[in-house]
Amino acid sequence: SQGWPGQDVVGEDNDPMDFESHGTNCAGIVAAITDNGIGIAGTSPGSKIMAVRCGWLTNEGQGVVRMDFASSGMVYAAANGANIINCSWGSSSFLNSAVSAAQSAGCLVVTAAGNDDNDTAPYLGTRSGVMAVAASDANDAKASFSNFGTWVEITAPGVAMYTTAYVFDTDTSTYGSVQGTSFSSPAVCGAAALIWSAHPTWNWQTVHSALVTSADNIDAENPGFTGLLGAGRVNLQRALGDNVQQYPAEYPTIFDAINCSSAGDTVKVQSGNMLNEVVTLDDGEVNVFGGYECGYVTRDPLGGPTVIAGTLCFAVLGFAGGVGGD
Repeated sequence: SQGWPGQDVVGEDNDPMDFESHGTNCAGIVAAITDNGIGIAGTSPGSKIMAVRCGWLTNEGQGVVRMDFASSGMVYAAANGANIINCSWGSSSFLNSAVSAAQSAGCLVVTAAGNDDNDTAPYLGTRSGVMAVAASDANDAKASFSNFGTWVEITAPGVAMYTTAYVFDTDTSTYGSVQGTSFSSPAVCGAAALIWSAHPTWNWQTVHSALVTSADNIDAENPGFTGLLGAGRVNLQRALGDNVQQYPAEYPTIFDAINCSSAGDTVKVQSGNMLNEVVTLDDGEVNVFGGYECGYVTRDPLGGPTVIAGTLCFAVLGFAGGVGGD
């Protein structure tokens, strides 16, 4: 079917304007500006987005991606300085040469695993070096729609993803919630971009490895999909090597600081903070120390211990799993 007026169904042009909002949704997840009090924060705020449109919207409202267009788009992106190529669409072996060209140019290629709740891999899902991304929910469970399989390399959130949106009919830039592995894939792309910015001399293979080796294993949350969701859910903090969390400088609550920590991490709590919620220290091999001054360098001296203060209506601190206090 022919596409909406202005799309490149018959003749190509250099206007990559979005029609269906899918690209705008993905771009926000990657690069939306943070700390400005507006909308959302991307996983790699401020990253440069190269918009390359390789499909169109039919008159019936169906999104279409042609593999020859996608192949040309990948080659164009790689030739014009792209570092990471997000492929939030289905694929075929027609892309083989384009992927080789992109990887030879130093690009990391990331693809969505698909939304059919089965273990059938798209072509890019099994292509060597391409990172296939499944979707999880807020509890690290496999999203009900997400594909899975031994070919999946990593998982990222893909349910109720609030992001940038564009309404073509009214020419309105707005925000909205979407779901799908299409939006898990750009979350990983954003993580890769942030890692690359911290390590600009790394190649795509090293960035790929950093993402996989730092992921949180989520097999326990997915007993029916053990080994089928890749290395686990992407953990950008661990991939960046940040093993010290500061409360309240970096987190709104001490619960968040502890919950975002990995085994062996240290949580530094600034003195003078009131615990307004119940905080339970589980046996998660996380070190929690209180009494730090505002620079988080020194803490309460010997003989001047940290005082844990809270409201009188409920307990404020609990220890579980044989955890002791210091």
